[in-house]
Amino acid sequence: TRKRPSTDFLETIQKDVNPSMRAILIDWLVEVAEEYRLVPDTLYLTVNYIDRYLSGNEINRQRLQLLGVACMLIAAKYEEICAPQVEEFCYITDNTYFKDEVLDMEASVLNYLKFEMTAPTAKCFLRFCSPSCIGKFHGFTPTESHFLYFLLTIGDLSGLHKSVMRIHLCILSS
Repeated sequence: TRKRPSTDFLETIQKDVNPSMRAILIDWLVEVAEEYRLVPDTLYLTVNYIDRYLSGNEINRQRLQLLGVACMLIAAKYEEICAPQVEEFCYITDNTYFKDEVLDMEASVLNYLKFEMTAPTAKCFLRFCSPSCIGKFHGFTPTESHFLYFLLTIGDLSGLHKSVMRIHLCILSS
């Protein structure tokens, strides 16, 4: 499936980036998403774009954060009503990258992904499965609904961990 990253890109494609570095980047991006109050789908798409890009492009560790903010910029433009500006993403990196560098990386990601920005997350499968689950269990109380959403979010975020990346989203969401 084109919209799903390779499961072994960190071992086969990346020579300078390891699972620990990816995890640190994702953890930092979670903080960025919280800082800018981005919707969860923005973060999920960001990770998808990062992993799809890393599945076919070797990158050095000095540019990994640049890739992360460029992917978050793309995802924010796709998901958010009012996306942060490029300058805000430069600022959040302590101005490590210039606006032109972020925009160049954005173009590189968009071109590599062939502008195919819609990608399934475990949350998508949950939206699809929830009505059938509700029908089987005669509905959920508000507390049960919140708990179900919590479990689904945990399932989605667990996909950010390297060892879970091999599991298909439909299985993860079930």
